[in-house]
Amino acid sequence: MSISNLIKKIRKRIWFKYRIACIKAFLRLSVGYIILHLFKREILKKKIWLVMERATEARDNGFSFFCYMRDMHPDIDTYYVIIKNSPDEKKLDRFKTNVIHYNTYKHIFYYLAAECSISTHERGVTSPYCFHGYTGYSCIESLSWFVPAKQTIVFLQHGIIQKYLNLIDKEKQPKHLTPHLFITTAPRERDFIETMGHWPKNTVVSTGLSRFDSLFNNMGKCKKQILVMPTWRKWLAANNTTAEATNIEQNKFMLSSYYKTFQHLLNSDGVANLLNIHNYQLIFYLHYELQSYINVFSCNNPKITIAGRNNFDVQSLLIESSILITDYSSVAFDFAYMRKPLIYYQFDQKEYNEKYHQGGYFKYDSDGFGPVVTQEKDLILQIEDILKNGDINKTYLKRINEFLPPLDNRNSERIYNAILQKTSEKKNRER
Repeated sequence: MSISNLIKKIRKRIWFKYRIACIKAFLRLSVGYIILHLFKREILKKKIWLVMERATEARDNGFSFFCYMRDMHPDIDTYYVIIKNSPDEKKLDRFKTNVIHYNTYKHIFYYLAAECSISTHERGVTSPYCFHGYTGYSCIESLSWFVPAKQTIVFLQHGIIQKYLNLIDKEKQPKHLTPHLFITTAPRERDFIETMGHWPKNTVVSTGLSRFDSLFNNMGKCKKQILVMPTWRKWLAANNTTAEATNIEQNKFMLSSYYKTFQHLLNSDGVANLLNIHNYQLIFYLHYELQSYINVFSCNNPKITIAGRNNFDVQSLLIESSILITDYSSVAFDFAYMRKPLIYYQFDQKEYNEKYHQGGYFKYDSDGFGPVVTQEKDLILQIEDILKNGDINKTYLKRINEFLPPLDNRNSERIYNAILQKTSEKKNRER
């Protein structure tokens, strides 16, 4: 068989599987719609707000906002969607009656009846199938008549956006899945997204991220701990990011500068000496999309931990750490919000900018909240300087204060008020 015929055969098989998936989704949603309107009409009378993150998680702005809603506004029927038996489901134990398992018929009923769809991912969409990869999302895009017309879609966001991404561009969103409310933090971020994304006025709002409330409430609870948390590289991600990478993927990953850089850092004598002298611990936490490679990294130093996502919570790590080392990750904004020192270790600037970086408003050298280094030796010098001097440099503190909004624990409250205003406006237009 020729290569061209083999490619045609593979494409045909993929297309066939995609069509089958769409048909199955259509049938399940159709059955759910009929059952809801014939036998479960009481659900339609509820004021339902559906909240979600990644289908497996309860640890980000969605979880934070859901807890706020249940504690402060129990009169609104707010539900959290998560995959059954997810490791994070135990966090929701005190709200068991308001937890819905992802892609079940109950999920279908409540999604079709929801007044608000609120999520940190998928542009605010909380529908069944939205985390079934490309096939699943395409199913929802193609089945537009199942998206409730009355529904207000709220994109809570996963972090502060620094550069142009397709998800910020309104013209690149499916019409029926376009957010009605786009949550941001910094005024510069809001203005950039509104302008570059062609959003109508008052769609992009600067409220602050919901999880910032917890950061504010837990400021000062630091340990002698350095957190190394780089972002991911799209070109290195495994095919299935929820499982361990295959041997072929691992071998390819181990040839990358990303692996070599951090593997060397974890086993560096310079780092080991600093940890011993100052009695510090170091936590190395890979981005969600690269956790498939966690077993590839190794280190015998008892003061260094290679952290897995099932056993460590990002929010807790940020709160309890005294120093952050990242590269381009937006977790730098969370750390800066708590006015703690950080370092940008951008060892692959050229490769990263060529393969991934798109134009943005935030420049690390002139706007960043810490020094930018490209070599391990310079990184170790910067860590040593912070360990000796303690407090964040005044130059970086000034940049943080100018960029971020004032510190408080009312971010969730502002999001709640923005949603109320948007749902009210939407109802008035529909009358």
